[in-house]
Amino acid sequence: LKEIVFPSAIGRIAPWLKVVNPNPAKLMAMPIQFTCGVPLLTSSSSQTEQPGHLIVFPYFVEDQRGSYLASSMPCFAEEEDGRPRIGVMGINKPNIMLGEQPVEMLIHHITHELIHLLMFDTEIYTRSPLGTNFVAVNVTSGDQTVTKFVGPNIIEWGKAHFKCESFDGILAEDEEQAGQNGNHFEKVLAGNELMTATFTERPVISKLTMAVFQDSGWYDVDFSQAEPNKWGKDAGCDFLRINCDASRFDEFCSGVDEVFCANDFRTKTRCVRNQFTNGCFVKVPSIGHDCAIRSVASRTFDAEYFGAYSRCFPVHNMNLVVAGCFMSFCSDDLKRLYIVTPKSTYLCKEGDTIRFSYYTVKCPAPQDFCTFADMNRCPDDCSGNGYCNYRNQCICTFAYEGENCKTLKRWDRLIGSALYKTIVQSRKDDFDMSTLSKAAPVAAVFAAFAFALAW
Repeated sequence: LKEIVFPSAIGRIAPWLKVVNPNPAKLMAMPIQFTCGVPLLTSSSSQTEQPGHLIVFPYFVEDQRGSYLASSMPCFAEEEDGRPRIGVMGINKPNIMLGEQPVEMLIHHITHELIHLLMFDTEIYTRSPLGTNFVAVNVTSGDQTVTKFVGPNIIEWGKAHFKCESFDGILAEDEEQAGQNGNHFEKVLAGNELMTATFTERPVISKLTMAVFQDSGWYDVDFSQAEPNKWGKDAGCDFLRINCDASRFDEFCSGVDEVFCANDFRTKTRCVRNQFTNGCFVKVPSIGHDCAIRSVASRTFDAEYFGAYSRCFPVHNMNLVVAGCFMSFCSDDLKRLYIVTPKSTYLCKEGDTIRFSYYTVKCPAPQDFCTFADMNRCPDDCSGNGYCNYRNQCICTFAYEGENCKTLKRWDRLIGSALYKTIVQSRKDDFDMSTLSKAAPVAAVFAAFAFALAW
C-alpha cells in the first residue's frame, strides 16, 4: 500500500487536478473537530505541520463479511474557503489480494475514495461554501426525488457527449443506502465512469468527473488528461430518460449472462441487472477481460490474445453468440480491418465470417470499428499495459512506465516479494507474440498514519 497503491492512486489524480488557492494544510493551525468518528490524531501528530492540500489518515479494518475494499469519510474543511482538508480511509484488509489485476483494481478503489475526499461527498458539497458554478439540486424522477449535479462545465460536457442540447445536468445515483444518495453518478447514465457506485473492468476518469471539480470553484483541471468514456456517446436526449431500450441503445441488453463486446470494441461485456441499473439490463465490462490489457485470464478460444492491438469481436460458437479477443489492425484510411492469429492474417470485411476450428468470428463494419477501437492513437497501443487519454498519451497500469508503458518498474524493496513474482510470472504466461504474422504491427501497515497528498 505504501510503496505502490497510494502513490499510484495519487498519480492518477495529480496530473489533471490543481488547487485554485493553494494553501497547504497545517494541522497545528486547525481547530480540529472530527465528525468522522475515527480518532487517529494523537497529541503529537496534531502539533506537526503536514504539507499537502489534503491530508488522509488510512487505517485497516477487519471486516470479513464486507465485500468492499475501501471506504472514506471527510473529517474537516477549513472555514476560510470550505475546501476539504482532512479525511480518513478505511482499508478492508481481508479483501486485499496479491496479483497484478487485484492490485490494479485496489488502486482504482483508492483513487475513487480519494476523489470522494477531495470533492465527491454530500458532507462536502452540501455543507461547504462552494463556488457559484456548481449546485446539487433535488429533482423529481418518476416517483422519486433525486439529486442532479448542475454546472456550466457539466452542461457543456453533457450537450457534447450525448448530443442533447436540452441537457441540464447529470443525475446522481438514487439506489444507495439511506443517507448515501448523491455520492456517485447514476450508473445507467455514466457507465464505467470511476465515480459510479459499482466497479467494472477499466473504470475511467472522464471529462464528466473533471467537470464537477472545475465547477466547484476549488480546483482547476486539465481536461486533456481525461480518458474517453463512450457510454451513451452521441445517444441523444432519449438516452437520458433511462428507458432500457436495447433495440435503440447499444448500452442495454435483454437477458442475464449474455456476452457481448463493448461499443469501443475493447472489452468483453456481460448482461446484468442489479440494484444500481434502475431495472435495466445493461452491458457491463467483465473483470479481467479487457482485450487490450495483457492478462492471465483464461482464453475461451485457441486464437484469442490479450494485449496490445487486441480488440473484441462477436464469436459464433455452436448456437451461441459470445465474444472473443483477437489481435487486429486497421489500414491507414480506416477502410480495411485485419485479424491476426499465430498462423495467418485475415482480411475482415463487413458481414464476413472467419472460420476457425470450432467457431467463427463475425466481422464488424471496418470504418466503425477502426474509428472507435482507438488502436493507433497511443504509442504501441500502450504495449498492453495501459490506456490512451485525449492527449494520445498512455496512462500506464501500476507496474509499468514509459511513453509506451513497456518498461516494468523496479521497486527495490519489493523484488523477490510474492507480488513481484506474480507480475513477472504473468509475463512468462503471455501469448507468444513472436509467432504472429509479420503483416501485423506488433509492438509490440504504515509507519505513520498521516499520509499527505502533495502535487
